[in-house]
Amino acid sequence: MEKAAAREARAARVQKEQGALDQTGIPSVSLGEHRAIVDCIAAGQAAAAGRLLREHVVASRDRMHRKTGHPLPAARPRRARKSA
Repeated sequence: MEKAAAREARAARVQKEQGALDQTGIPSVSLGEHRAIVDCIAAGQAAAAGRLLREHVVASRDRMHRKTGHPLPAARPRRARKSA
C-alpha cells in the first residue's frame, strides 16, 4: 500500500514538473537567445557567442527551477582553466 502511494505521489510530482516546463513564453525566450548566439557565430564573434551561450545556460536553469518550484542548488566554485 505504501509503495502504491509513493508511486502515485511521484507520478503527480513528475506531471506537475512537466506541466510547468510546458508553460508558454519559455520557448520564445530560449529561441531568441539561440538566435543571438547563432548570429554571433555567423558574424565570427566567438567570444560574444560564448558569453551569450553561458548566459543562456544559466538563465535556462533559473527558469526551469522557478517553474518547477525546486530551489537552485548551491553554486559550486569554478575551476581555474589550465593554460595550453
